[in-house]
Amino acid sequence: MLEFSQYIQIGMFGEKKWFLVRTGKLDKWMPAGRKLWLRPSTKALLHAQGILQKGDIWETAQSGMVTIHSSSPFWVGEPLDDDQTF
Repeated sequence: MLEFSQYIQIGMFGEKKWFLVRTGKLDKWMPAGRKLWLRPSTKALLHAQGILQKGDIWETAQSGMVTIHSSSPFWVGEPLDDDQTF
């Protein structure tokens, strides 16, 4: 079973959908105004393109590709519904 562990995607659902980016790199198309929460697993720096930080929340400025890089795994939280009410 351990030989397949690198292929398993971890996700958690609650008020938000959380998923772990084990590789330290996320490339994803997102619509304008999409809100995200980023939680690095260490104090590693996050480098992001196509998304702006607004306090604890990150938001896409326009529709398109979002790229987030880190030297270690990190968690991404997204709203569960499209109207993004929290």
